[in-house]
Amino acid sequence: MPFAKQNLGFIMSMAFAVSASANFPVLLLALRWDGLTARGALWGGVAGLLSSIVLVTLGPTVWRDVRGFSHAVFPYREPTLFTIPLAFVCAFLGSRFGRPRSSIVSEIHGSLAD
Repeated sequence: MPFAKQNLGFIMSMAFAVSASANFPVLLLALRWDGLTARGALWGGVAGLLSSIVLVTLGPTVWRDVRGFSHAVFPYREPTLFTIPLAFVCAFLGSRFGRPRSSIVSEIHGSLAD
């Protein structure tokens, strides 16, 4: 097993990094920005998920410590500094440049009013 010698705290921090990168930008924008569309939420969630998995894998803890390479491709242990802003940008771009649709917030408000 490749992660058998890793600290449980590190494994949990990887799970939180992936979860925060995929969920936090979409949840915050859904609560605070009326312009978020379903397409933007999907783009933000997928961008956060994929970028966090890739950067955790290329980081020093997995790339060097687990896989045994001499140096890591991505130099930081915690990728969320980069993946959360990327997810925000992708959610914004997906909402602005996707086909015009009603926002998630207005859909929720409309369904609650019915």
